[in-house]
Amino acid sequence: MTLSSMRVCIAPGEGLVARQGSSVVVVIPSGAEHDPFIDELLELCAAHTEDQRSLVRRVGALVTGTPPESVPAFGILVETVDSIVALLAGEVALAITTSQGVETYEGKDASTYVERRLRGGYESLWLAATGASLADPRSRLTSGVVPGAGMLLLPRATDLPVPGTSRPAATSASGPSTNRRSCSRGCGTIGSGPERMRSP
Repeated sequence: MTLSSMRVCIAPGEGLVARQGSSVVVVIPSGAEHDPFIDELLELCAAHTEDQRSLVRRVGALVTGTPPESVPAFGILVETVDSIVALLAGEVALAITTSQGVETYEGKDASTYVERRLRGGYESLWLAATGASLADPRSRLTSGVVPGAGMLLLPRATDLPVPGTSRPAATSASGPSTNRRSCSRGCGTIGSGPERMRSP
């Protein structure tokens, strides 16, 4: 299952949800100081609809080259040739539902960002601000930028009503599930960005 073949259902809230080419973004600003970062992030996504690996590198460089207080909480999923790459920063989490259960990765587990490569085998992906409300199964984002605090990505053929459109237990306000992995220096085969704010 590829990112471009999945349906994007939106979770309402104060933030922005975007779908640009082969990438999707959730960004949760908390002040005007985050506006320049958000504008550049969305411009990068719009400009790199074909060069996905370059997009991953540019977003990582944008985070590490921006003062920490000017980087909002955000998550981005980018479809590459053989996988989906996730970058998470701050109070944003990615929950991956498979036949084995739910795994959750959180941007706050690294001082810059967490990077994770997804190679398939998932049934749904939940990318959202910590504590975001439920996704509306009737909503569908095909392209552009809209208000929202998260997104649920499902196979397009999923019938309504959609089981699992509630917030996964792994990302609920009560805390992560036991399947959550701590990623203080990043997860997966790529690793996180450089540690700038604290020692390991």
